Formats: sequence, structure tokens, C-alpha cells
Amino acid sequence: MRVFVRDKDPAEVQHWNAAGVLAKRVLTFAGAQARLVELLADPDKRMADLASTALVAGPAVDPRFLPQLVAALDRDLRNLPIALGSIHTDEAARHLVRHYMASNAYPGGAAAEGVKREGALAVPHLVEATRNARCCDHADAARLAGLLHEMQDKAAGAAPGLMAIANDAASSDALAGDAVSVLSALGVHANAMAPQLVALRARRPAITDAIDSALVAIGAPSGEILSSRLGKANAEEREWILRDIARAGPAARGVGPDLVRMLADADPAVRLQAVDAIGRIGYTQGVDALVPLLDDPRDVKLNWTAAEALGRLQAPQAIPALEHTAASHWYPDVRDEARRAIDAIRTGTAVEQDEFAWTVDQLGADAACDVVDVRVAEPGRRDKLRSERDDAALKKLAYASTVVGYGAAEGTAPVDGIIHVTEQNMVRNEEHIEQVPSVGLRVDGGWLVGGDRGEWGGELVFFGDDGLRQTIRDGNIQGLGRIGDRIVAAGGIAHMTLNDGMLLDVRRGDDGRWQATAWRGLPGAPRDLLRVDDDTSLVRTQSGDILVDADGTLRLARCKTKRR
Repeated sequence: MRVFVRDKDPAEVQHWNAAGVLAKRVLTFAGAQARLVELLADPDKRMADLASTALVAGPAVDPRFLPQLVAALDRDLRNLPIALGSIHTDEAARHLVRHYMASNAYPGGAAAEGVKREGALAVPHLVEATRNARCCDHADAARLAGLLHEMQDKAAGAAPGLMAIANDAASSDALAGDAVSVLSALGVHANAMAPQLVALRARRPAITDAIDSALVAIGAPSGEILSSRLGKANAEEREWILRDIARAGPAARGVGPDLVRMLADADPAVRLQAVDAIGRIGYTQGVDALVPLLDDPRDVKLNWTAAEALGRLQAPQAIPALEHTAASHWYPDVRDEARRAIDAIRTGTAVEQDEFAWTVDQLGADAACDVVDVRVAEPGRRDKLRSERDDAALKKLAYASTVVGYGAAEGTAPVDGIIHVTEQNMVRNEEHIEQVPSVGLRVDGGWLVGGDRGEWGGELVFFGDDGLRQTIRDGNIQGLGRIGDRIVAAGGIAHMTLNDGMLLDVRRGDDGRWQATAWRGLPGAPRDLLRVDDDTSLVRTQSGDILVDADGTLRLARCKTKRR
């Protein structure tokens, strides 16, 4: 083992692969566990680290070695907490919870894994850790909540103890709020605490928000709570509240009327989430409002989600409209979803509960669709600039932009080898750059230009001949063009689980300022917008090529094979 740590670089992945092989070999010798425990105190920390790795690979550690393992916790050995978690005693569990809190560890690390291995034995110590949490910054409570969320049913026994802390008249509002927040991490496993939480709400108005969040998280009837939140939320908050509603399911059914009203919202994302939430909470009174959305020309994802929601709602009165959609919708995946909804309704089969499926490239054009022969007739360089072809001209239209990112403050110490970003250490970082647009379109008095930095954003900008600059809209822009009398920008993003696209109607207001509003939703992020003729353009997207007519009609032009 000494030769190994001398010759191998612990920073390399290959080191730990080889360490595992070596550990299995060492464990074949008689008395190996006792010798490995001795090595935890070795002056060479690399040897001690390797010993902790070997202990995890072997059988449960003998409880007689508990003092040595506890003594070595201060050395921050990579896998020691996991090895300690194999000693299933109350004392071992107590030491692990104390180590988890003292080391500022986070769920997912070795310290958390050790606690999780103790299971129910750790519960009373987790409750006690909540009672002793540091006041006011809520960091301890957040880490405890994350750990209990991962433990789920193994930590269910913590609910009464956490509720007792919140009910204790001697607890400050800050402590009671922390206890309720940790309790909420148990989800449905704390559902029995709902009556006590409702009663606590009347006694501790200062922590109403924490109690309301907990009632939603544990699956208590929460329509009134969520309805109140929606009424107070700003545009950014609505997105997260709608997600909470969808997750709450039938417990949030009381918010159904609010969701129906939101189907008329100007924001496409809000409409989409409202449709999904209506289906997931089982609000059958919303069926009549969903049916017209099957063929709403504004957004193909709205059509897809409406079909799915109607299937979830088991709505027989929607079958005629679903049959029409299944037979005639322009996009193959919407037709398929309408057929699945019909089958679900007729057979009484529950629709699979995929969470927010439209965000994960659920839509993908069918390889069996008809191929249309499209000839592009793009304008010349005087009227339109495109990257690669017109890089020199686009550089002359570069503009100042700011890239915003968030991360841990400089100097944040790693825990379990990872630098964790928390509310307490998170800082906003700005980088000011000169952005060269990827596309430009000549308009009266200047140029419209679009920037695309992928996950780091982009923008639509007016670049006036007189030097005037106006940022019209934030967001990646991949294409610009004219369709009939309309100026259109194609924007969106395809990154990890995201695949979103939108056509924007761009026009100048009476005050001379430009504005861009959502016009047509796309099945995937655009790659380009190309002119076919005066009244038609071709949008190349991540989910198929689409023809767009001046009246907003969309047709599939060229297809990709599905990735199912």
C-alpha cells in the first residue's frame, strides 16, 4: 500500500480505480480490518485515505473499532464516514450526525452517505441537530432538509420530533420555521402532521410562509394556499408556483379555476405550465377550456400538452376533438399524443407521470412524414448578414453585453472535495464582453441583430445608423427574416434538458422603440430562419424543419428520426 500511494497521483481518477482493486486484494488477508483501522492514524494522510477506502470495500466494521474511526473523523478522510456508517449503533449514528453538521457537509457527500447508512438510528440525532441549528442564517436547516429529503421513508420517524420543536412555546420563530422547513423535506412521509401545521399557522403568523410551503410539500390540501401565492406572485415567481402546483397533484385541485384563467395569459410559458398543471391536479372542470388548445396555432407544445392533459383527466367528451387532432395536426408527435390520450380515456389507463416532459426534447419529428422539396431564396448581403458568410460585416455591428453567472464566493472551502454553492456564499459574477452578432437584418434606419451564446444567453438588438442602440429582448437569437409584411426573429435554446424555440413578431412602436412579442411556438430550438419566397420561410429546428407562412400556418418540411 505504501508503494501504491508513493507512485500514484490521488488526484487522478485512475488512482481510485486502482485503489479499489488493491483494497479487495488487501481484504483477503486475515486480520486486514484491524490493520486498516490502525492505518487511519498513519502520519501519511494518503495512507489513511487509502485505508478508509479499503474499509468501505470490506464487510461492516466491527463495533469495537468505533473509537478509532471517531478519532479519525477530524482528518477529513475521503471515505471514513461511509465506513463508520456500517457500524449500526446509536453512538455511531450520533457521531456521524455531529460530523455532518460540524463539517458543513452537504447531501451527496461521504458524510451524508454515512448518516443515510444509519437510517432510523440517525433520526433522533437529526431532530436534535435541528433544535441546535445555528440561528438566523438557515444554512444548517437547509443542509438537514436536503439530507432528510434523500433519506425519505428512512427518516419518516423524524416528523413528530420536528413538529414538537415547532410547537414548543420556548422555540423562537426562527427555530420553529427551521423545524417546519426540515419537516417539509420529508414530503408525503410527514403528511400526518398536516392538522398540527394548520393549527400552528394560527399561533405563529410570523412563519406562515414556511408552514404553507410545508403543507404543499407534504401533500396536504393546498389549493387555497397556492391560489393565494399565484395572486401575489410576480412574473418570475409564477413559473415556480405553477411547478409546485403540478407536483402537488390532486391536493392542489382547489387552484383549478385560477389555472383556467391563466390559459389566456400572454406568456406562452405560463399557458403551457397552466395546461400541464390542470391535468396533473385532476381538475376535470377544466376540460372544456383545454379542448380548443389542441389546435391553437400559437404553440405546438401547447397542443401536445393539452392532449396529454386531456388523457390524464380521462375526459370522454374530448374524444371527438382528440380524434380530429390525431388525424390532421401538422406535427407528428402531437398526433401521436392525441392517440395516446384517446387510448388512455377509453381503457381507463393512467397517463405516465413524467414531470414536465416538454422540457426534455419530448417532441421529435417523425421519420415517416412527407418530405417537401424546399428551395431557399435568401436575400443578399445588403439586406441580411449571417455568421461564417458575413463575419467581417457582423464584427462592425458588435455591441456591449454582460454575461451573468452565479457561483460560490472566492475562498469558499471545499466539503467532501466539492465547493458547494449556497444562499450564504453565492455571489453574482458579471463579465462585460463585446458580442459579435450571429445574424443581422437590414431595416429602416439601421440593423436588427441577434446574439447567441448558448447557455450564457443572448439578445435581440437594434443597431441604428445614427448610433442608437436598443436591446429589444433578452434571449438567444438564431435567425432573422421577413415573412409577408412581418419581421420575424427565431430564438431559443437547446442545452442539456432544454429544447425550446419561439418565433417572435418584431415591430417598431409609435414611440419609435422596437418590441418583440411571442408569435408562434416551435417544437424545438431553431438553428436558422431562411427565406423561401415573399410569404414563406423555412425554420430549421432541433426537432425538424418547418415551413412558416405569412398567416402563421406551420407545416413540417423535412424530418429527423425520433430518438425514443
